Amino acid sequence: MQPDSHSPTDVIVIGGGLSGLTASLLLARGGKRVTLVERAPQLGGRALTQHQDGYSLNLGPHALYRGGHALRVLKQLGIQPRGGLASTRGVVGRGTELFQLPAGPGALLTTRLLDGRNKAAALRFFASLLLKSPRDLTGMTVSNWLQPMDPDLRQLIAIFLRLTSYANAPERQDAGAALRQLTMAVRSGTMYVDGGWQSMVEALATATEQAGVTLRTGRVARILHAERVQGVLLTTGETIAAETVVLTTSPGQAATLLEGEARRRLQHWSEALIPVKAACMDLALSRLPRPETRFALGIDRPWYLSEHSGTASLAPAGGAVVHAAWYVDPDRPEQADMLERELEAVLDRLQPGWRQWVIRRRFMPSLTVTNALDTPAGRPASDAAGVSGLYLAGDWVGPHGMLADAGLASAERAATLILASPAPGIHPVLPALS
Repeated sequence: MQPDSHSPTDVIVIGGGLSGLTASLLLARGGKRVTLVERAPQLGGRALTQHQDGYSLNLGPHALYRGGHALRVLKQLGIQPRGGLASTRGVVGRGTELFQLPAGPGALLTTRLLDGRNKAAALRFFASLLLKSPRDLTGMTVSNWLQPMDPDLRQLIAIFLRLTSYANAPERQDAGAALRQLTMAVRSGTMYVDGGWQSMVEALATATEQAGVTLRTGRVARILHAERVQGVLLTTGETIAAETVVLTTSPGQAATLLEGEARRRLQHWSEALIPVKAACMDLALSRLPRPETRFALGIDRPWYLSEHSGTASLAPAGGAVVHAAWYVDPDRPEQADMLERELEAVLDRLQPGWRQWVIRRRFMPSLTVTNALDTPAGRPASDAAGVSGLYLAGDWVGPHGMLADAGLASAERAATLILASPAPGIHPVLPALS
């Protein structure tokens, strides 16, 4: 789809990932003429799914939080992802031993992972989880929060915090944000999406087209602005005029598209934010060698393994889609070849003989899970660039949610501010963002 490039537009959205598609659809349904500019030939960004021989492989392990902002916004837009509830019934590895993963009261009482005293302490922790307010931990890191606990209990809590936030940075991660994410996961659970996350991308793309959004494939060289946005300049030399732009790229790329004080502001955030990385092994298998071991976590090593096709439609009958991951500590990045061997060793241990059943194998040594770890310093607001008519959205923007939840919540926030602002030509003072 390549409509007339000279069609008038009210808003330019830069970036065709989930945040950009969501912002475009909200704005178009709100009566704005929207042009979406995406540099890649495919929409979706990190939500892309590769389909081959009946298998659907996301870029690393993806789970949708059923109590999160992303699903809430999608439902409001009339998009209902389908899939299965992700199970945490499995094992946990420590050293050379495997233990029952204590993901519920029954498993907690019977696992050999903890002694009696720590089992009682763990039961008290999870029983109080839904009563504890994240505000109680404001300004505290996860390490500081967990430090008073017994080491065995501290390790157990840490694996669930890693699992729900995808982050392995306890010395930097905000304890309140981590608690909020864990509490949401315990209350509502997560789901693996049928057909992969590409199904949500396609639903959003279809809805934006139906709403009249103009899609342009191209690369933005610069956002044209003084104190107010004037439009964008493409690398082809073409300009698209508009008084409003929603920028949904990574923070580093966002800074390069601006000038002057706006660039300095976003460069500051780009340098301050800590991207969350993971090494990921994605596998399509013709059969799962050991079906009884579909989910596992490392307690003394930050690894993860899950067969997502056990609950979602991602593989043909008898086949399996398995994701293994290593949560990378941003202060201790390991070499890629070492992490690949680590994940192979995890698979050898949990799914012996897996190599003979491989249909598709993909290793990504440093996948960006999210552009901003939640730290006590927080994330930039939608208007952090300080340019009238310029709004930010993405997983690194705004105070609400993590991961895709942050991306869609910030897209919703940007669209709400734009739709509430006066008509073009009247330059409002933007309201303070919470």
